[in-house]
Amino acid sequence: LDQLHALLGRRKEVDTLYMAIMNYFELLSQPELTKRQTGQMRNLVAIANYLDNIADTVENNLITLGEDRLNRNLQIGPEGIQAMQPCIDEVVHTLNTALRALAESNMALAGEVIGRKADMKDLASIAIKQMNKNLVANAPGRLAVLAVETEQIELLKRLFYFSRRIARETIKWMQE
Repeated sequence: LDQLHALLGRRKEVDTLYMAIMNYFELLSQPELTKRQTGQMRNLVAIANYLDNIADTVENNLITLGEDRLNRNLQIGPEGIQAMQPCIDEVVHTLNTALRALAESNMALAGEVIGRKADMKDLASIAIKQMNKNLVANAPGRLAVLAVETEQIELLKRLFYFSRRIARETIKWMQE
């Protein structure tokens, strides 16, 4: 629970950075911008919004789900963690790659992120199948744990989606 609250505390940092970025964009938009610069600004604002959506999903969904799970004393077993780990790894890799593509103005990296949709879909499907197999285990609260695990997979898919959107906007930004 302490780790969840520590993560929640980082949300304030994200909000502060987001507002600073938006204020900076407002300052940039004061002088006369070319059509190209306006398009690039629009892409960068979209990327900032997707990053904020990621932070919101973590704060409002993942952390809340984790707190609820702990308050209900539901334990995700090693099998559930093992089933979810490839999805977690994929989301972390995809987000890091999308951010690297933006930082380096690297269209190939952004394209790699966009091309990973089927990978995440397959990983999520495998994880759900594995979790459903675990349902037959004779453990108390197993159905409630399955519901939490399934919701976590759905949230990971949402984070993955936002990461891909960042990559798409990065490509648009570079092509402006």
